[in-house]
Amino acid sequence: MDELLNQFFAYAPWIGFLLIVAVVYFTTRGHLHRHVVPFGQTFACNQCGHRDKRDHMVPVVREGSVLWYCHRHAA
Repeated sequence: MDELLNQFFAYAPWIGFLLIVAVVYFTTRGHLHRHVVPFGQTFACNQCGHRDKRDHMVPVVREGSVLWYCHRHAA
């Protein structure tokens, strides 16, 4: 019984540490490499919400208002 208890307390900190590292990794995955919004005025695509500079967006005039679309949804 003492050997089992010793093994539990020997491996428990390592398993706890690995669980914490895994949780932090999976919760922050994708947050570090997101698209950085450029300085200045940006416009959001009306269909998907992608933000980019005005030079890379396509304006579409509908009923007197200007809608901005990204290059994927401009067609």
